[in-house]
Amino acid sequence: MITIDDLSFRYHADSPLILEGIRLNIGEGERVLIAGKNGAGKTTLSKILSGLIPRVESGILKGRYSYRNQPVSEYPPKEFVREIAVLFQDFEAQIVSTRVREELVFYPMNTGLPYFKAIEIARKLCAAFQAETLFDREIDGLSGGEKQKTALLSLLTASPGMLILDEPFTDVDPASQELILDFIRHGGYRGGIVVLDQSLDYHAFFDRIILIGNGKILFDGDHKVIADSMLLSHAGLEASGIYKAVDCGYTPESEIILRHIRNSRVFDEDAYEAMIPPPNRRVRPWWKS
Repeated sequence: MITIDDLSFRYHADSPLILEGIRLNIGEGERVLIAGKNGAGKTTLSKILSGLIPRVESGILKGRYSYRNQPVSEYPPKEFVREIAVLFQDFEAQIVSTRVREELVFYPMNTGLPYFKAIEIARKLCAAFQAETLFDREIDGLSGGEKQKTALLSLLTASPGMLILDEPFTDVDPASQELILDFIRHGGYRGGIVVLDQSLDYHAFFDRIILIGNGKILFDGDHKVIADSMLLSHAGLEASGIYKAVDCGYTPESEIILRHIRNSRVFDEDAYEAMIPPPNRRVRPWWKS
């Protein structure tokens, strides 16, 4: 679906590389977490994946980027934005309408979807996300979580093949975090999902984990990376909340993580216990208490 080969990017000829030697393949319907600290290159990568770079933001982009076996540069802009949608960390900046109804149809109509069809899909999505009460409300009267939900539903109304979420768990309340996690697991969306985040706490919701640091891919593989303290340190990341819980015991912040991932399709209690360093393995994990 997405194929990137030897991609590099800098904003000016005399500026440092933001991304270097990026090689990436993302399959149809795959859920991928790209984790890295601030300044690792995540947001720049999300802008390239969504086509904002170089079509909206200029810079020096080298390498090959294909979507569905076709170079992205060959896609007409309207067609490409219908294929790959992005929800940025500052999701409020993406909202352009004064009422939820108009916001839900603004993006899909700009991709060529007729108004009546966009409204029909928007109503169905609101029902599926239990957001019917938002449909006729003013944007200014929404909470932060409700605005994030509105921005997400607007993108889904266009039925994109790939959805990019840039740091969706940062600076939002627990209810909004749960909304995104429920969407990833149970949302019924069959397209690919790429989440770029500073944390590995929700890694169990994803098929693959990719670590990025200083503009380079440091790791691309399975969930065992959360036990590799040296690699995580090199990437400037901490172990996930549930792995830290083995050493630190129960914390209120980790409860939301446990509630979701205990039933995740990739969560394996025995596998986690086997990855606990031997000095601590005798301590009974708190999720089994």
